[in-house]
Amino acid sequence: MAVLLDHMTVYTTDKLASAEFYARVFGAEQQELRRAFAPVKVGDGLTLNLEEAEGFTRGHYAFLVTASEFDAIRQRLDADGVSYGSRSREHDSQVYTNSARRGFYFDDPSGHGLEVMTSV
Repeated sequence: MAVLLDHMTVYTTDKLASAEFYARVFGAEQQELRRAFAPVKVGDGLTLNLEEAEGFTRGHYAFLVTASEFDAIRQRLDADGVSYGSRSREHDSQVYTNSARRGFYFDDPSGHGLEVMTSV
């Protein structure tokens, strides 16, 4: 049986600004507000429900993308002046390579660590 993640809550300091960020960076669909959430559909099967909270622990979220999506995301980050790097806390504008997989790390507006990597 395949288990797929349908949606998840990501706590933010500003749900609207975060929703705009995720939609822009991932070329994703920002949906209408629902209750306390600003949802962004980042893939065929995954919606991020961005919700404001006063205190939360920094999370790490990794996104598996195609090679063309990978390059497009890097271009959008460069255009927005968002730093990224080959290590989670080192924004050296480099990409890591691991077993034919490429990836990089960057932070969202609320400080969550994001990772984008290509499929093998």
